[in-house]
Amino acid sequence: ARWAAVAVAGVLHAALVIVPTYASQMLAAIVFGLLRTLQWGAYYYLLGDPHHVSPTYYSRVLGYNNLAIALVSDITPYGLTAIIVSSEAHHALHYLVVKLCMLVAFVIAGVAFYVNLRTSEADAALRQLGSRAAV
Repeated sequence: ARWAAVAVAGVLHAALVIVPTYASQMLAAIVFGLLRTLQWGAYYYLLGDPHHVSPTYYSRVLGYNNLAIALVSDITPYGLTAIIVSSEAHHALHYLVVKLCMLVAFVIAGVAFYVNLRTSEADAALRQLGSRAAV
């Protein structure tokens, strides 16, 4: 349910950003704050669950994940800005295409993450049942 709320807020934010009106941009800023709060809360809840991350590897996973998040979030805007302003005309069209591509990528990544999360939860449940049967 946590990641579903993150996905819904993410799609809503992306859709609002595409609409070029003042009201939609202000609403997108509000949704962005909610989205980030939900996203980080769900992320740390997932990391704190011993079924997903072994306490032995918690520090390493936290460090590598946060490094990857920082690199992607700090580098990506510069590349996207270069794409948008690469031609003299049609900045609005480039912006729309980039935002739509990002929205599609977000939905695909969200579905893949959900499938992976559910598969790992099912595997953990089976391992737990197997360990109970062995006792």
